[in-house]
Amino acid sequence: MKILVLALTALSVSFVNAVKNRMGGTVREFLQDLREQKNISSTQYTKIESHLPDTEDIEMGKHDFDLRVFLNTKDGIKLKKYINQQLEKGKISEKTRTYLGSLLNLDTYTPSTTSSGTAHAGYTDNGIVLYHNKISPCTGSSCGDGEIYNGIWGFVRTSPDGNSREYALQCHSSGLYIIDITDSEDSSKGVGKGMFVVQFIAMSGGNPWRDVAVYGNYAYVAGQASANLWVINLRSLSGGKPNGENSNPISSNDYKDRGYTNYGHTINAYDGILYLNTAGSTRGCTMLDLEANPFDPPKITDAGGGDCHDSFARKGVRVGNDSKDLLFRSDGYQGDYSVLDITNVRTTKSFTVISETASKSGTYSHYNYVDEDNKYMYTFDEFNSYDIGVVDLSDMTQPKNVNTFQWSGDVSEKNVRVHNGQV
Repeated sequence: MKILVLALTALSVSFVNAVKNRMGGTVREFLQDLREQKNISSTQYTKIESHLPDTEDIEMGKHDFDLRVFLNTKDGIKLKKYINQQLEKGKISEKTRTYLGSLLNLDTYTPSTTSSGTAHAGYTDNGIVLYHNKISPCTGSSCGDGEIYNGIWGFVRTSPDGNSREYALQCHSSGLYIIDITDSEDSSKGVGKGMFVVQFIAMSGGNPWRDVAVYGNYAYVAGQASANLWVINLRSLSGGKPNGENSNPISSNDYKDRGYTNYGHTINAYDGILYLNTAGSTRGCTMLDLEANPFDPPKITDAGGGDCHDSFARKGVRVGNDSKDLLFRSDGYQGDYSVLDITNVRTTKSFTVISETASKSGTYSHYNYVDEDNKYMYTFDEFNSYDIGVVDLSDMTQPKNVNTFQWSGDVSEKNVRVHNGQV
């Protein structure tokens, strides 16, 4: 039996930020990238910019982009008409029109109200995840409304005698908390009972985007808003007798800032490759080689061509009669998902785009996951035009969108929506 696990998020909304602030940068930065890549001309850039609201072009805050008001304003209607005319005249591609429509909130917003799933909003007996306990390690004046937790992963340290301890690696807008959760107790015995912070590592930037991945005994932390990639050797964490609370067992020699500013909106590690997912319109996914040097991994290549809000890699996937290593890329404002052949990428330093799903206008391709049989991809939209999409991958060179459905709790839970998922 396959069970789809969903991650939900609560969103805040404001009109000014709805138009101006975007994932991975500002609206004008995305437009400038499109101009540099020659997807739009300088004349088109100037024309589009002249219709934007006259407000400060600032970084995105807390997913403040859901309101679709701009379309109904005088400038919004004119801008949509202009972009459509550019498409009709052959001066921009259909993909660029879709991209601009999603980026600037110019497409009609008609969320699905039905679900083809069977789980209602109050369903809790999923057989996989049950609430256990929680801890909020950040205390004091540094934990104001402008700082949040974002990104978490787990790590198990095993000692030579076979004992082990479990740790939560919790990202925060000011850095990374390493929390011992080995002896955590049920919440009925007290919030945070049995859990404690072993170490906090301060990092600049990352408000609010920071993420963490683990490969071997190393943790990799990256972010946006002027955040860099940090590499942390976790070998000093105990696998037997617990480290003390705030004991700081990891020395400064075992964690280093490796640069790559703003490259890590999300981050993944798989099969010796670290994927920095930029959520930026030109940089795409950057690959680093963990096998060559896990503490200071060299760059392999950039898998550009899409925003790369997130990515998912898998080895040995059948494509026709061949076995391929594939990267499934979520292309953000492009509204599609790409399948990349990254076989032998360490030696060739190159990749091939095998296929792309059909673009869905007015969506943001946020995340995807492929089932173990490599038959279906499950996609997740940021803008709530749909919650979950199903893509048929029986022919990896021609993926087909076969279904979309909405979580039935959208209405009852107000501003909560499906964000990520895994099978």
